[in-house]
Amino acid sequence: PNFVIGTKSGTTLGGFGAGIMADFLLDKEGKYVFTVGESNLMLFGELDGDSAITDGFAFSLSAAFSARVAKIVKLMVEVTLPGAYNWDRGDLEIVEEGTMLGYGIRFFGETIAVDLSFLRPIHPDADAGVFVMGFPYVTFSARF
Repeated sequence: PNFVIGTKSGTTLGGFGAGIMADFLLDKEGKYVFTVGESNLMLFGELDGDSAITDGFAFSLSAAFSARVAKIVKLMVEVTLPGAYNWDRGDLEIVEEGTMLGYGIRFFGETIAVDLSFLRPIHPDADAGVFVMGFPYVTFSARF
């Protein structure tokens, strides 16, 4: 779960998120992994003195594959599909235009990893602009 709060000129906005993911090892050594996931984000806050909770929540569905190609190197690819759910209308909306392809390389050790990757919209109507390969995306992670 994660929690975020931000304030700007009479508006306070916060969010609470949670997700679930599952890894499926495709070989005995764990070199090839297929991952599926789902995450949610519910927003709440105050706008000019009126408290509010959003009428629903945003979510994303993802499917990924990684392949270890060297002792400390993995190749990765992931597709993420965003959507939203409205409590009042019981309305589920998938946002195909926001579908993203992420791909790149991960360098990892026992306690630290870095991903050098790109995020690219893949919907036919989407435009990556000047980033033909996608938007550069770098992440770091550590285990304690």
